[in-house]
Amino acid sequence: MPRSSRDTIVLAALVALGAALRLALARGDLWLDELWSLSFARQIAWPWDVVTTIHHDNNHPLNTLALFLTVKIVGAHAAPIVYRLVPLAAGIATIPLLFSIELRSTDPLARTRAWIAATLCACSFLAILYSSEARGYAPAALFAVLAFAMVRTRAAAGMTSSRDRALFAVVCALGLLSHLTFLFVYAGLAAWTLVRAVKQPSGGWRGWITLHQLPLVVIVGIYLLDARKLVYGGGPAFTFTDVVTRVLSFAAGGPDAGIWKWIAFAGAVTVIGYAMWILVRDGDDEWVFFATSLVFAPLVVLLSYKARFLDVRYFFILVPFLWMLSARALAELSTHGLAGRSLAVTVVLVSVVANLAHLIAPLREGRGHYKDAVVTMASSTAGDKVIVGSDHDFRNRLVIDYYGEEHPAGKSIVYAPAPAVAAGRAEWYLTHTIDPAGDVVPPSTISPGGQPYAYVRSFKYGGASGWNWHLYRRAPAATSR
Repeated sequence: MPRSSRDTIVLAALVALGAALRLALARGDLWLDELWSLSFARQIAWPWDVVTTIHHDNNHPLNTLALFLTVKIVGAHAAPIVYRLVPLAAGIATIPLLFSIELRSTDPLARTRAWIAATLCACSFLAILYSSEARGYAPAALFAVLAFAMVRTRAAAGMTSSRDRALFAVVCALGLLSHLTFLFVYAGLAAWTLVRAVKQPSGGWRGWITLHQLPLVVIVGIYLLDARKLVYGGGPAFTFTDVVTRVLSFAAGGPDAGIWKWIAFAGAVTVIGYAMWILVRDGDDEWVFFATSLVFAPLVVLLSYKARFLDVRYFFILVPFLWMLSARALAELSTHGLAGRSLAVTVVLVSVVANLAHLIAPLREGRGHYKDAVVTMASSTAGDKVIVGSDHDFRNRLVIDYYGEEHPAGKSIVYAPAPAVAAGRAEWYLTHTIDPAGDVVPPSTISPGGQPYAYVRSFKYGGASGWNWHLYRRAPAATSR
């Protein structure tokens, strides 16, 4: 940890800033993926059902287990932030963990690297986003960094004691239970420790096998119990190139489209490539880990296993290691005179400001105003039933049903699927769009199923997780109950 009281105070302030941003973004409504996970937690009867009963890619077992316990304690309709406590804790803890890992390095630039890595982590848009929603991405990243730290601090291929090896296995198990993309990081750790084993004069192979036998048992067990039976919930169309460029652009603070996405992507590739060159130049075998985890493992998975759906969030577990590489490159750059220091500081400041700029709309609008929409319909409906349809029966119904369970204004919320809308049974109708808040002007009238509806108002979201809702209503006299 910090070597001076001043550094301790500054690190505490940095962690407090990162925590405040994450807590602020964790206040709004739960969105579809979170509610989907919550619905799994409400269905199961026993904790182990998270791997033996629910076989779905939206089930992140450790997160679902946390939701299961939360529901048992406070119910299913507590404040949204309560269901996000585990990822919040994981995201906040990652900041001082990264600082500690880099500071303990023998590199004379360790202190500079520690501050850069911790700063990028605290202010990262992606880190704040995924640390503030009830999913498994932030915990997976925390356990990935922790497993990396355990390997880095051991010079030998195997851990020095059975206790260390058992702890490494537990960390890997928790990472895998957080999200299966932990396998990217584990592949890098396996390759890295293998290189170290080969370097040993004798006994290296035995140490390597001993270190990995328990994690491999866990991997096989999770595959047999859960992974081989996974059902996929769907998602937007994608191309591999688009997802990769968006990940690196977001990591650098860039946008997800346009010329600036490519500029941010190019900058990120340049910084990462420079860091990899430094590792190879210095004879540091960490390059094996980074090359395997960031490049080879994802490529092998994508080439050998046809991905049905792909998004930025599936690569978030690798983002902390991009911060590490960036910290190494920028710390090295800072040693090249005033020009190098100025450029390194500029890169960090631009990245931080750009990442924080991404938070303006999400902090203002959250992941959507679904509860407000349901309350608006209930308070404006004369009868005791609020009948509503939408342009996507699965996505919207799950959200409507959840917020309708609280019986706003004493009304029952009844969802009308597409055939019921066509039959004229729905008084209300919702359309959804994923365009950034404020960019969509909904039409004044629509006719789903041949029935006329007039626009009432929009409920926007912040352009990250979630979507906009546009509310329409039929004339009361034309509504069939």
